[in-house]
Amino acid sequence: MYALMDMIANGRFAPKTTILYLHTGGLQGKNGLEYMLQKKRR
Repeated sequence: MYALMDMIANGRFAPKTTILYLHTGGLQGKNGLEYMLQKKRR
């Protein structure tokens, strides 16, 4: 999800593009997301 949000924020999709995101995971990515957010803040 982080990568998708990053692509949207950086204009990788044309305006009005419909995006379907199928989440098939659990909480495993939460630690990775927190790591990436802390890394950005530095």
